[in-house]
Order: sequence, then structure tokens, then C-alpha cells
Amino acid sequence: MITVSVYVLILVITFIYFVPELLSITGTAFSAEVDSSLTKRARLWEILSLARLAVLIVLSVTLFMGLSKPKQ
Repeated sequence: MITVSVYVLILVITFIYFVPELLSITGTAFSAEVDSSLTKRARLWEILSLARLAVLIVLSVTLFMGLSKPKQ
């Protein structure tokens, strides 16, 4: 139950932060000069996204291990 709850929480966070932030970053108009604040936002998004992926992988392994155990 904890695995599913954390997965749902990650989905909520994805729709609240990750999707809007990604759309904002990728929707920024092209500029010949580097925008340092945009670069920082993109770097933070990437780090958090990789952390989110790692948590999802752990949750997936946990769920599959739980489902593969024989019922007692």
C-alpha cells in the first residue's frame, strides 16, 4: 500500500511541478545569449527529474517483488 501511495504522490508532484516547469523552460523564446536563471532552472529540473526516476525504479522493483511472492 505504501508503494502505491508514494507512486500516486509522485504523479501529483509531476503534474504540479515537473510538467508545467518543463513547458515553461522549453517554451522560452530562443536567445543568442545564455540566460543564467533559465540554465539554473533547467539544471534543477533535470536533477529532480533524475531523483524522481530513481524513486520510481525503486518503487517498481518493490512492487514487483511484492507481487511475485507466493500467497501464504
